[in-house]
Amino acid sequence: MDDLKKGHESYVPKNGIMLDNYKTTLKSKSTVYDLLKKACNDKGITYTAKDTMYSVYIVGINNIDEKDCGKDSGWMYSVNGSYPNVSVDSKKLKDGDKVVFTYTCSYTVSYTHLTLPTIRLV
Repeated sequence: MDDLKKGHESYVPKNGIMLDNYKTTLKSKSTVYDLLKKACNDKGITYTAKDTMYSVYIVGINNIDEKDCGKDSGWMYSVNGSYPNVSVDSKKLKDGDKVVFTYTCSYTVSYTHLTLPTIRLV
């Protein structure tokens, strides 16, 4: 947290978890992005997403944005413990999938280090 942009500490919960064990029902062929939008809207959590020419990129969640902790920082997501190599709007979900968004100060470092806020979506 020492590297986090000044003033952003207040957006990080003490336990680091913004949302835990969120469960919902989605339509078939829903994506990770559909789940994130629904969870954030249901729980009053702000998020910023950028539509690019190829995909949707998650810029920020709960006022914690990319580069707020250095040039290599930002949000990553995993599904069932694996980090997909596709964007959030391309990753289709299956019944029972567990999605976790984790903020990292450096994507070049092991994902278990230097993490900040987490959102666990079940």
